[in-house]
Amino acid sequence: MISTQQSGSGSSQSPRSPSTQPFLSVSITDPIKLGNNVQAYIFYHVITKTNLPEYQGQEKIVIRCYNDFVCLRDRLFEKYKGIFVSPRSSKKECWREVHFSAEFIKMRRQALDIFVNKIASHHELQQSEDLRTLLQVDEETMEKARPLEEIMNILTFIAILK
Repeated sequence: MISTQQSGSGSSQSPRSPSTQPFLSVSITDPIKLGNNVQAYIFYHVITKTNLPEYQGQEKIVIRCYNDFVCLRDRLFEKYKGIFVSPRSSKKECWREVHFSAEFIKMRRQALDIFVNKIASHHELQQSEDLRTLLQVDEETMEKARPLEEIMNILTFIAILK
């Protein structure tokens, strides 16, 4: 997890207590595979903790798939031309690995965690509407932006969770 405010060695000199310093931390957890082979999707729980006023509430847990992170990266890359947006792993890399093996899923989860936290730690990017959407919008709202086939798989996944 990455905090937006770094604490120095002289934290006792800070006029604000640690609880009032702005922070945004994101954890990508609990990868779950739905389907198999070419039809497989991996979903992740995305846990956001923050005290930034731009965000709704202090903690939010949403479910996202890999393509949601791809869309985030692409949108940020287009909107923030002067800012380096961390690259994400290529979808093609998945086919070089054993199809959705436990090791591959673990590595992708870790890469997504690093990716989204680099964005969350950037002062300007952490305030982007696209990041807030990824981290906070409910699954039903996210579905509207996805292809139909992906929506059907997500609805199946959500039904399994309930």
